[in-house]
Order: sequence, then structure tokens, then C-alpha cells
Amino acid sequence: MKLAALLRDVGAALEAGGSCLIFSGFTGFLDQIGAALGAAQPARQFVRLDGRVSQADRSEALWRFRQGEVSLFLISSKAGGLGLNLTDANTVFIMEPDWNPTNEAQVTYIIAAT
Repeated sequence: MKLAALLRDVGAALEAGGSCLIFSGFTGFLDQIGAALGAAQPARQFVRLDGRVSQADRSEALWRFRQGEVSLFLISSKAGGLGLNLTDANTVFIMEPDWNPTNEAQVTYIIAAT
């Protein structure tokens, strides 16, 4: 149900010409989101940032999103880190609250600072 609601809301945001950040603390859930996005609209591209992404791939993902080449950015809330400034996003989804208030504050700060 959570995934279906996300797909509905992401679709609406993109239909309105927006761009979306989708934060999750669980890379497995990011896998599910990516698979569901691909199944819903195979042509819809997204970039992803998690702990497995190299610095070079991170830079490329940020560039593609900032340039508007892709409108969806899936991000592990633990991998966001310093230097993340996603000023182009106008819709943000935080898929679950973090059990650690410091981690959640970091995600919220990243969003508020953009």
C-alpha cells in the first residue's frame, strides 16, 4: 500500500512537471521502489545514491539530476552526507522516519537547505 501510494504521488508530481527526491533508510526498499517505477513506466529513468555508489557515479547522478536529464532521485538517507545540495527538486518523499533522530535531522536539513 505504501509503495502504491508513492507511485501515485510521484506520478502526479512528474505530471505537473516536477522533480522528486525519494529518501529511504533501507536499500532493499529503494530496490523495490526502483523495480516498481520501472514496471509502471519502463521509459521513466531515475538515479540512485546509496553506500554502494562510487564518488564518480555519485557526481554523475547529481549532475544528471541537476541538469534535468532525470526527474527522480532515490537516496539512502544514510548515504546522502555532506555536499548534497539538490536545489532542483520540488517534491520530497521520506519513506520512513529514522529511529535515530540525528539521521532524520540530517535528511531534514538536506531537504531544508536546498
